[in-house]
Amino acid sequence: MIKTCSAEETVAAGFDFAQYLHVGDLVLLFGALGTGKTTFVRGIGQRLAPGAKVSSPSFNLLKVYDMQDGGKLYHLDFYRVISVKELWDIRIEEFLEDGIVLVEWPGRFPDLIELPHWKVIFKLEDDCRCIEIVRHS
Repeated sequence: MIKTCSAEETVAAGFDFAQYLHVGDLVLLFGALGTGKTTFVRGIGQRLAPGAKVSSPSFNLLKVYDMQDGGKLYHLDFYRVISVKELWDIRIEEFLEDGIVLVEWPGRFPDLIELPHWKVIFKLEDDCRCIEIVRHS
């Protein structure tokens, strides 16, 4: 369990976690609005795609960043998704071939949980965030 009490600490937690990620990894981020999911992803981006201006893809559904090793960092946000068909059209399995896929609000597409993934759970506790990270094979 990681406890962060500022945006900077949450970014740092994402930066530290990124060292364990490799092309083909799927990261599912669970938590209510405002719990730090995008802030955590910003830290991952700082480590893997330096210079990328990571922001929430809520209105775009998908943002793609070039990683320094030549792969892609795919950041998806399913908060506004209406139809599961929309998600199948994205072809996440193809993204895993050349990149790392980060998904906010993955509960809207439950089939993702069947794939091997990192599960990152965000909860607010007082003025801090508690972040739990578990690997599911």
